[in-house]
Amino acid sequence: MGKSKKQKKTSTPTKQSALLLKRYREDPQGLLNEINAPVVATLNDVIYRAYMRPYPYGDDVLVILANGYYDPTPAHVELYIESQGNNTYKLMQNNSVVTFGLVTYHTATFTSPGGVVGLGQSITIEDANGTHTVKVESF
Repeated sequence: MGKSKKQKKTSTPTKQSALLLKRYREDPQGLLNEINAPVVATLNDVIYRAYMRPYPYGDDVLVILANGYYDPTPAHVELYIESQGNNTYKLMQNNSVVTFGLVTYHTATFTSPGGVVGLGQSITIEDANGTHTVKVESF
């Protein structure tokens, strides 16, 4: 039994997937390196929170939370926060040239590896939507 015209049409690869397949056949490692390369996060409607948490064993520790959504969702997304020094941070993700037509919600966290000295009242976080000043609150 053959496929109907409608079924044949829906099983045809999209232009994007055909180009990806061509690139993969020409340079598989190059495409994989590009996909896994970190880029500034494109998360939508991001809400940031920053907290200074005291511990009884030493200096205060900085905790940062970032929450938002993707639409469309990148395939195999990894979302994380990187310290840039001087109370500045970047919300990052792995690059993904493949997306799914889904809305998904994600949270990234960052905890300073040790005590933070001279933090101040706010930090700066950069993402694909710009630079954001985030007030540091008590935990």
